[in-house]
Amino acid sequence: MNEHHKKLKKDGAIYHLLRDIATKEYRIHNWDGPAIEPVDKDCKVKRAWYINGIEYNKDDWQAMRKGREGLPPSKQKSPKGSTNRA
Repeated sequence: MNEHHKKLKKDGAIYHLLRDIATKEYRIHNWDGPAIEPVDKDCKVKRAWYINGIEYNKDDWQAMRKGREGLPPSKQKSPKGSTNRA
């Protein structure tokens, strides 16, 4: 976890938060699973999936997750015989 991600336990659930760099505000967000996860058995909060503060159902969240790109260009393997040096 770095300074841009935060986990908050409230009302028997764990909330995954992401800090917006521009506004410095935290939004509910998690690419790896539900952004709101109930942990107590008597918790009234339901499991929910959020990306950048917008709620999605599980199927839409999974579709968006599959649509993510792979490695950024700076991390991709270069063709054989070429270098990244300037």
